[in-house]
Amino acid sequence: MKLIVAEKPSVAASLARIVGATEKNDGYFEGHNFIVTYCIGHLLQLAMPDIYGYKTWQFNDLPIIPDKFKYVTAPETVKQCNIVCDLMADMRVDGIICATDSAREGELIFRRVFSYAIQKSSLVRNKPVYRLWVSSTEDAAYRHGLKTMRPDSEYNNLYQAGNSRAIADWIIGINGTRAYTTAFNVKLPVGRVKTPILAFIVQREQEIENFKPELYYRLTADHGNFKTFFKTSNKDVVEDILSSYRLSEAVVNAYSHTEKKKAAPLLYNTTQIMKDANALFGYTADETLSILQSLYDNKLTTYPRVESSYLTSDMVDVIHERAAKLAVRFLRVENITLTIPKRLVNDKASEEHYAIVPTDTAIKAHIDELPRNEKNIFLLIMYRLFAALSPDYEYYRTELKVNICDHTFSCTGSTPIRKGYKEVEEDLKNRLSIKAPEPNDKASDEDFVEQIIPSCAVGDILDLHSVSSEDKYTKPPQRYTDSTLLSAMENAGRTIAEINLRKTISDCGIGTPATRAEIITSLIQDGYAERIKKHLVPTEKGKLLISKVDPSLCDAILTAKMEEKLNLIAQGNYQPRKFQEEIVLLTQKIIRDLEVELRVNGAEMHKVFRSANIVGKCPRCGNAVIENAKGYRCENTSCGFAIWKDNNFSKNFKKPITTSLVTKLLANKSVPIKGLTSSKGNKFNCDIALEDTGKFVNIKLLFDV
Repeated sequence: MKLIVAEKPSVAASLARIVGATEKNDGYFEGHNFIVTYCIGHLLQLAMPDIYGYKTWQFNDLPIIPDKFKYVTAPETVKQCNIVCDLMADMRVDGIICATDSAREGELIFRRVFSYAIQKSSLVRNKPVYRLWVSSTEDAAYRHGLKTMRPDSEYNNLYQAGNSRAIADWIIGINGTRAYTTAFNVKLPVGRVKTPILAFIVQREQEIENFKPELYYRLTADHGNFKTFFKTSNKDVVEDILSSYRLSEAVVNAYSHTEKKKAAPLLYNTTQIMKDANALFGYTADETLSILQSLYDNKLTTYPRVESSYLTSDMVDVIHERAAKLAVRFLRVENITLTIPKRLVNDKASEEHYAIVPTDTAIKAHIDELPRNEKNIFLLIMYRLFAALSPDYEYYRTELKVNICDHTFSCTGSTPIRKGYKEVEEDLKNRLSIKAPEPNDKASDEDFVEQIIPSCAVGDILDLHSVSSEDKYTKPPQRYTDSTLLSAMENAGRTIAEINLRKTISDCGIGTPATRAEIITSLIQDGYAERIKKHLVPTEKGKLLISKVDPSLCDAILTAKMEEKLNLIAQGNYQPRKFQEEIVLLTQKIIRDLEVELRVNGAEMHKVFRSANIVGKCPRCGNAVIENAKGYRCENTSCGFAIWKDNNFSKNFKKPITTSLVTKLLANKSVPIKGLTSSKGNKFNCDIALEDTGKFVNIKLLFDV
């Protein structure tokens, strides 16, 4: 009998149906010579410091580096963990199949529980283990995967990379958080990924605050049926041109009319679709990831957490046939040929998963019956497949330079020859009634005007009807949105001087597709950043944190080096032990440097974050309400007013108590809130308010009668 271990109950149910394990039991399915069980995510996690004897947070205990890392089960998963371990030890089981998500974290989830099962029973140790590797939850993908399984030992390096990542995050996160928390007397979570991302937001805000607008002048020359432009910051030049252009000729000194091609886009990876969903629909990264997961669970799209924008060679024919069938049903563009170009096929870049595409199930699915947000994301994925398989966009690009009063005015333009994939994009735009993104071949500055530029030759004299001037000011950089911050995470290598690291962080970025959205959300929940409309803005606490932590924790180079070595570990080209030693040395240096600062400024450091942690005025006594690790309390200890972060509201409705939410509740009688979860799992929106019983402070729901 074979035991299949999935990552989620829904996947286990699908696999059980496919293999014929129809008898449902507590925590597993059985039948037809198979047992199918599941993990509910990480059944085992790295133990917190209290398990090693560090019950209280003391700076002098740092750094905490266990000789051997221990694992614990969360209270809510103890029962399922025991079920999985008992099934692994079951004497009827003569082989185990790892069917957790086909990625680094999925491998780590399985290996932890498998190791734990070996510790509990010697019967587990010698049982053969196989790996089920799929990119889709469709029946056909599972059946194919079950026929092509490999020994799980072939994925040892992938597990080592996942385990090394987890240990590195623990060492830096636990020690960094305890060090800065005890030094400044306020909860300050830091880590190798979250901190540099916050640093992006803070640095951008500093650039905006320090920005000084500069006056410049934009001159427009009207040639009758088109215009040319010139910019200068010299007022005398402007006055000279305006006073003398009537006596001048507009002479062509450069003209080019070039046929160009723009290749169709690649397929979606997770980060790119999160960026587009934010730009087009305003969805946050976390919302998009949740939608992708739902589409995957409903067998409409492939695995949602992927780095690759390519297909594997073995999927070419399958995807081509699938795209053709989808096009017959959904695509409203006539006479367009869908073919898979060679540049879309990259086995090496898709070793874990290929790009996100629709499944065969989607061909006959009732897409219009999906919730609006799921329909929007599905259509983006499907139309990106159509676009990627469409012909290139072909066009003429025209560039013209004209001498007027001894100064060069210029303009650019483009004329389509063959729309190719842009026809597909226009069809999507019409279907969703959205404004299409500006084509990438257009100039990004204000001088681009959609106009037809006539054919010219150097030396030609053009009509010159008028020249006008407009005062302009340089603009500060834009605050990050989810979309632009995701780009910064994905392409942080552009800011790195070390050439040998550029490709690593450009490929890997900061964080992973599975964590980038969660990190943005956690920064907001922890009160270090907030959303103002669509923009991400650091709070005063976020700014203070970045100004006080070790610069190495804010630097993308740290993550680049770590990701480079994690990739090497996954390839079997770097030793996990050496990687961990380097993380320990880094952590020790951070602690030593902070220790020096404590000796010099210890008493003053406790005051630094006080004002930044004030979230509002106490409704009972009028004193300040201050955030701490467990909640928000009145600074007047005799008052007793407190809102706990882990309260019944957050538990019952699965909504975290964030700093910004508490600030609004303290300032207003009621606050609208979205995305509450009912006891039946349904999402709803509602107004909420504080309810002070005199002894306890609760959050109550307000419904219209």
